[in-house]
Amino acid sequence: MGHRQAQDLVVFLIEANPVDCTADNLAAWREAGIDRISIGVLSLASLAMIFIVLYSRYRSTALSLIIMGGIPLALIGSVAALKITGQPLSVASMIGFITLAGISARNGILKISHYINLAIHEDERFGTGLIVRGSMERLSPVLMTALCAGLALTPLLIGADEPGREILHPVAVTIFGGLLSATILDTVVTPILFLMFGEKPLQRAGRKLASRSPSQSRDTGGRLKQRALATLE
Repeated sequence: MGHRQAQDLVVFLIEANPVDCTADNLAAWREAGIDRISIGVLSLASLAMIFIVLYSRYRSTALSLIIMGGIPLALIGSVAALKITGQPLSVASMIGFITLAGISARNGILKISHYINLAIHEDERFGTGLIVRGSMERLSPVLMTALCAGLALTPLLIGADEPGREILHPVAVTIFGGLLSATILDTVVTPILFLMFGEKPLQRAGRKLASRSPSQSRDTGGRLKQRALATLE
């Protein structure tokens, strides 16, 4: 937008609503726009860092993207919650989006890591049985996380007009809605994605484990045996 166009826009706003278009309000709108851009940049940086951490852990682009697939599922619930409660897309709600990204990634890590553990260490064959078992065994931790976070946010969801909750209420609405959608949809979406795209990364992980030297395997087995005996004693 050129300088002339910006001037024309300001004149139009003042003529359309001369009461609200004071110098202070125009400055506030400008600062809000800058804050939104900053939050957007930080959101992209957060997503990039999440991907880097996941890739360094799993060494697989497919598994990293499967885990990050839960983030859009959380955003669906957040946008719906903001729409239902009549909240605008503010800086506070965008901060809630960033928080949800970490929570959604954690739920995916719980499931994907357990799938890999079942396949490699418990000789579970890749397929529907592995997915169902892993999902059921990780359902309780995921539900417990969502329930505890939801209960903690309850005081902020009610009494939105009370002093001091102008910023915290949109954040609570965003996170609560995202927790609901992520918990429900992730129960189905992540297992399906792993069933479709997780076999090859799982095979590579198995080959890496099998390529260890026999001495390393014996040492590992000996340490596990010692730990088991210590536990029994």
